[in-house]
Amino acid sequence: MIDVKMWGRALDQMPKLSHSEWQTLDPVAKWLIACRASVLFMTFTAAALGGLMAWRAGVFQWHLWLATVLGLMFAHATNNLLNDYTDSRRGIDKDNYYRNQYGVHVLEDGLMSQRQFWRYLGVTAGIALLTVHGRTREQGFKGLAEYDTIAAVKAALSIPVVANGDIDSPQKA
Repeated sequence: MIDVKMWGRALDQMPKLSHSEWQTLDPVAKWLIACRASVLFMTFTAAALGGLMAWRAGVFQWHLWLATVLGLMFAHATNNLLNDYTDSRRGIDKDNYYRNQYGVHVLEDGLMSQRQFWRYLGVTAGIALLTVHGRTREQGFKGLAEYDTIAAVKAALSIPVVANGDIDSPQKA
C-alpha cells in the first residue's frame, strides 16, 4: 500500500525502521529511505539557484531546468547509494558508525538484499545518466568542463541533452 506520509517523513529525515516496518513500505518509500532523500534538498537548492540565475538573465527554460534538476537529484541519490555500498563493503558502516545510530543503512541493517540494492541502484543511475557532466573522472573538481565533448554528445543524439559542470554564470546556465 502506498504511504505518502512516509514519503514526506523520508524527505524530511532519515527514519530508523525495524525489519517489520521496512517490509510494509511501498517501493517509493523504500527508495527514498535507501538513497537518503532527506539530504537531496542541497542539490535541489543549487539547481534552484541556477534556475534563478537563468531567469534573471532572461534565458530560463522550464523543460531544461526540470530535466537538469531531475538529473542532478538522481545523480546525488546514485552517489548516496554507491557510498553506502562501498562503505558497507569496506566495513566502515558498522553499528558504532554515527549514521547508523540515527538512520537506516539498508545493507548493514539487512533490510535489502544485494540483488534488491543493485536493482534500486540501476534504476536510479539509469535516470541520472540522462544528464551529461562536463568533466572526466580523472579531472574530479579540477579543470574546466569540456563543452566541446558535451556538444559532440548532443550532436550524436536526437534527445535533449542536459549538461552540468562549471555553470557559474547566467550565460552558461
